[in-house]
Amino acid sequence: MLKVKHFVMALAAALFASCGASAPAGGGSAVRRPVATADAADAARTRIQVHTATTQRGRTVPLSAGFFVELHGDSLLSELPYFGRAYSAPIGTDNVLSFDAPVRGLARSATERGAARLELTVRTIEDTFRFRIDISGADADISVRPQRRESISFRGDVVGP
Repeated sequence: MLKVKHFVMALAAALFASCGASAPAGGGSAVRRPVATADAADAARTRIQVHTATTQRGRTVPLSAGFFVELHGDSLLSELPYFGRAYSAPIGTDNVLSFDAPVRGLARSATERGAARLELTVRTIEDTFRFRIDISGADADISVRPQRRESISFRGDVVGP
């Protein structure tokens, strides 16, 4: 595990030192700042501001400001919308991807393209979710695989560790 961490940090330093700063679309106040890939993946707190969602059926939905995922310590704070089909009746919340829950089995690795990959599982009263987060510079791709629903993916910007 230590070798993978050093590999990711060295690769990130060589290939993805930083991205330019820009404001997100839609007039949000979050500032996209330079973030090294390994720093974002290894930080105790990583926040990703999400701007698009893609359903399992291929529909891409632009999102307004305010949707994000934040990994902080051993918990995941998720404020994401859900578009898709449930395989069983919902238990009772309106938004299944709005929660703050403990993380189970966090694994860090590097992808073939040099992005840092975080894989984790979160269990809530609604479902069990497997998250895969790929961070490349200040860009992030999030794949969510619920146990009782269709998968959904998101694209966003790392706005800070």
